[in-house]
Amino acid sequence: MSRTYATLTDGLLTTGQRFTPGTQHVHVHGEQFTGNGVLTEFTLAHTPLYGVSAFVAGVRLDVTVNGANVTFAVAPLLNALIRISYEYAP
Repeated sequence: MSRTYATLTDGLLTTGQRFTPGTQHVHVHGEQFTGNGVLTEFTLAHTPLYGVSAFVAGVRLDVTVNGANVTFAVAPLLNALIRISYEYAP
């Protein structure tokens, strides 16, 4: 049976627990960072199982994912809100 929940921990909202045979996935909706105009790489709280959805100032951008590191081709602007959504296995 599948259950949906929402938990806010250290500013990180996790929702939509999804079960598949033999595994448990947690979906993170919008882990947040702030751009500084210099950094292109950000480290997520968890390692994604699949790709990620990354938005800077509400615009979806392509990123490279290596483990828990997410890299943008160009540094997000100073004070730009970065939101990254993904699934991980607890």
